[in-house]
Amino acid sequence: MLSSSLDRLHTTSYEIAGGWRDHPNRRWTTAKFHFIKLLEYTHQGESGKFDERSMLRLRLAEPLVASLRSGYTKPLNIEFMQSLSRPRTRIIFRLLDAMRYHPETPDELIDAYDIGLIELAEQCKLPNIRPDAVRRALAGPHEELLRRGYLRQVVAEGRGREQRLHYEFSPDFTPVNPAVLHRLRMHGVTDGVSRQLARQYTTSVLTGRIELFERLVKSGQLTVRKTPAHALVHLIKNADQYPDSAAGKVVTLRPGTPRVQAAQSEEPALPGWAEELGRMSPDEAAAFTAKRVALLYARKFALSELDTLRELVLRGQLDPAQVIEDAHHRLTALDAQGFIDDLKDLLRCEKEPKAMSAEASLTKGAPPLP
Repeated sequence: MLSSSLDRLHTTSYEIAGGWRDHPNRRWTTAKFHFIKLLEYTHQGESGKFDERSMLRLRLAEPLVASLRSGYTKPLNIEFMQSLSRPRTRIIFRLLDAMRYHPETPDELIDAYDIGLIELAEQCKLPNIRPDAVRRALAGPHEELLRRGYLRQVVAEGRGREQRLHYEFSPDFTPVNPAVLHRLRMHGVTDGVSRQLARQYTTSVLTGRIELFERLVKSGQLTVRKTPAHALVHLIKNADQYPDSAAGKVVTLRPGTPRVQAAQSEEPALPGWAEELGRMSPDEAAAFTAKRVALLYARKFALSELDTLRELVLRGQLDPAQVIEDAHHRLTALDAQGFIDDLKDLLRCEKEPKAMSAEASLTKGAPPLP
């Protein structure tokens, strides 16, 4: 099923006429492309079929990549949607979730939405659009979305075909912009913490503070004393404590905190990779580790090497939390090539068991890579 779906996305041409958003230039365009430009995967023998160890690598079409990089994406809580009990509830969830965003100002997330009863019925493709029939058809989905906490309340106003529905959304379902999530991950912030931040700050605020963090670190004005994740989260929550010379601002730190680093040390400990990976099954942790290394070190590891990495983690020969922490640490220490070389040596030695003992810096319980 997965193989045939990927083949379709790779071979089928799509045309979006006048509806593709060139967001950086504030223009609507027409685009024609294949969703997947390149598809490759590992497999056993010459079967060409997926197996339990298969690792995939996809290259998306340039228009899709440009849209993702510009931040013009609408996150979807796919796990929540799939957990809904009936197709009609899932349809209404998708419609309401889309209505929370304006296509030209996607950073502005609304907490309430009004729509005509008949208009909603037409969008849901209900077969009977008599007002009483529509109300009955929507009663079950509304009840489930309220019970599950997606909606705070639903209020119907008016009579007959002029009825309108007023929806209020729960703030607990604030999604994380994928572009922001990617940048937070690059600095080692776990997904759980990222979701907490997304509930507190808008996408533009998070993006601006990530950029400030990167500028301060690059210029040497900020020294990371714990981990990049701790430092970044502290800056996001306490941006007024950090000078931003690029924006022409000079911020006076509070008494007793003469340096930015001192303020960081007061930040409570954040959930680490060991805790997050501990909530996953062995298969999930192994796949997550390979994906994270591929994300941080784009195109530096062959698909076969990522396949071997996943297998070593699955067999317990590598500690996934330590691999990920080392990957982030070596990037921060400007020693990315050192990490790449060490991990490649280890993966290569997996094929030569006699040499394995010489490459133990990443194995379970070992200290971080030098």
